[in-house]
Amino acid sequence: DLWFEVPLPFFLRDGAVGLGWSRELVGLVLALWIIFYGQVQSWAPQTVLGPLRQSPPNKWVAWLWCISLVGCPLFLGSFMQSSPIFETREPRASMAAILMLGIYVFALIFAVNSSVHSYLIVRYSDNDKVAMNVGFYYMSNAIGRLVGTVVSGALYTYAGSDTREGFAACFWCSAAFIVVCAIVTLGIDDD
Repeated sequence: DLWFEVPLPFFLRDGAVGLGWSRELVGLVLALWIIFYGQVQSWAPQTVLGPLRQSPPNKWVAWLWCISLVGCPLFLGSFMQSSPIFETREPRASMAAILMLGIYVFALIFAVNSSVHSYLIVRYSDNDKVAMNVGFYYMSNAIGRLVGTVVSGALYTYAGSDTREGFAACFWCSAAFIVVCAIVTLGIDDD
């Protein structure tokens, strides 16, 4: 949410610094991303975690997928901030290809990560508190989305000298939040 809800659609629509895509194309890209993410999340236990012998997952599986995820926003932030392709906006097809590849790889890893977290919240709950803990998990998720949306809007608008640098700052901040998640995951008491 530090780059998806606010900065990505604005950057895709921005004709001056971004890709200058139509509203319909941006809507299609966002819809396809969400569908892809949802499908991968639902298939992750059978198609990813099982074959990798990471099922049932534990805190170390969660930590591994979290660390794997941090590479995507680091790559996108650094490429967007320092690549001549994004600085000169030429060729736009390369900008689009790099950005789409990066956000779809992020969706893939994030969906597996989310599937692991959904399993672990149930696994770590006491039998009589599962509903309460799942509710708390989704409440925390919603608060995180709100914070991410507000912070991303501020970063996109005010960080750097233009919106390209603001968008890169959103990716940098996303990477920092993922690192914090990985550190917190290490503190889980996993018997």
